[in-house]
Amino acid sequence: METVGKEWAAEKVRDVRSISNGLTMAKYWDKASKGLVNHAIEKGWCKKREEFDFSACYSDPLFTFFANARGRQTCTTDTLHARKAN
Repeated sequence: METVGKEWAAEKVRDVRSISNGLTMAKYWDKASKGLVNHAIEKGWCKKREEFDFSACYSDPLFTFFANARGRQTCTTDTLHARKAN
C-alpha cells in the first residue's frame, strides 16, 4: 500500500516488493481510494483518467530524490530477490 494524504493505492504482492519512501505504483494497482484519480485531475496533475499515473501524479520529486528512494528501493529489492533465491 502506498499513501499520499487521504489518497492511497494497494497492490497484492505477487513476488517481492519494496517501496523505500518513494511511490512505485504507476498505472496498475488492485485497490485504491475512491478519489485517487479524480483528485489528481482536479489538481491538474493529469488531464484525464486514461493518462493517470499514481507515482507521477502524487510523487514529490524533491523528497524522492533527497531521500534516495530509488537507490534504496533498488538495494532492498535486490536483497529480497537474493534471499528468495536461497
